[in-house]
Amino acid sequence: MAEEKKPTIAKDPVVSAIDVGAGLLLVIVLADALRRILKSIISKVNPNFLSRTYWVEMFIDMSPVLKIVSVTLSVIFLVGIFYLTRKINMIRAEEIALLYPKGRGESAATDTESQKVENKKWEKVLARVESSNPSDWKVAILEADIMLEEILEKMGYHGDTMSDRLKQVEKSDFTTIDLAWEAHKIRNAIAHEGGDFLLNERETRRVIDLYRQVFEEFYYI
Repeated sequence: MAEEKKPTIAKDPVVSAIDVGAGLLLVIVLADALRRILKSIISKVNPNFLSRTYWVEMFIDMSPVLKIVSVTLSVIFLVGIFYLTRKINMIRAEEIALLYPKGRGESAATDTESQKVENKKWEKVLARVESSNPSDWKVAILEADIMLEEILEKMGYHGDTMSDRLKQVEKSDFTTIDLAWEAHKIRNAIAHEGGDFLLNERETRRVIDLYRQVFEEFYYI
């Protein structure tokens, strides 16, 4: 199978403008400082050029310029923070729309049916948690992990094992990835140790809650 190529992302023009603005302001400050130093060296009229007092006075002389620059940079960076936050939220919304498209006629109906199936799976998991049989608790965790695997497949992560898929995930794209890892490790312990793995009701509910947080992040339940 041919390896999937990652799309190249063009740099946002607003971010580029912020970079240029910050760079220009830095150049202005350095140029002004260099001008003052060269003026002193060329004129040869300041015997205290290397003294501490001279540099303190020069800094005080430059303070109006520095104040203007610092205020301007602060405004630029604040605008950049708000802008990038908005862009991140928009990208997040687009990801969710791609995973769970709605309003597309027949495909929307298919997605609704799929969501019902997923909800039924989760209801089945919760029903097993309420059981008094420890074997049902283990099965609940195994079934919840299967649902996690389905999410990763929908997001385009592939691999021979769940661990392979989880290792490909960027935390910026999957904020509950640490919870997913923690829950999956418990699942692995159950699968490998079987009846020897001791699991109480409290721990079962804690692990299932980890899965719940992951599923809710992607509107899976």
